[in-house]
Amino acid sequence: AGGPLNLGGMGNGAAMGGGNARKQLYQQELLTRVRTVMISNMAKPEEVLVVEDDDGNVVREIQKDTEVIAQYKTMREALVYLTHLNYDDTEAIMLDKLSAQVDGTHWSWNNLNTLCWAIGSISGAMSEEEEKRFLVIVIKDLLGLCEDKRGKDNKAVIASNIMYVVGQY
Repeated sequence: AGGPLNLGGMGNGAAMGGGNARKQLYQQELLTRVRTVMISNMAKPEEVLVVEDDDGNVVREIQKDTEVIAQYKTMREALVYLTHLNYDDTEAIMLDKLSAQVDGTHWSWNNLNTLCWAIGSISGAMSEEEEKRFLVIVIKDLLGLCEDKRGKDNKAVIASNIMYVVGQY
């Protein structure tokens, strides 16, 4: 340990005990971190019309930002690949982040939006049974969150995310 990490396909494979150590590193630690970053920073898809403005107000967005849409498409594709590599890890990260929204430890409109955009982006990346089970958990938690939160702006953001997620699946 402590030596340079070789992420390429050549080099220290034999010194690391073959390809297994590298594969385990990718799948366990590194890819979990990548999934977490992707989910936490998911770009806004073009379908979303309700956003938070610079003053913190909930508003309908009118114009389309083509750079953000391109970023969303790239991030969605990467997250789908990451989900194919390890669906359980992707689901666990998403459900942990959703729990943090429900219990209030990381509640914010931005956190909820990026999480729901990420959840919507992996539609079709798992089996139908896994997708149904996952979606039931997500919608149940989002409905509970909508019931628990006070204020029309909070409810509007949560309702917008429910509609987005349901629309993707």
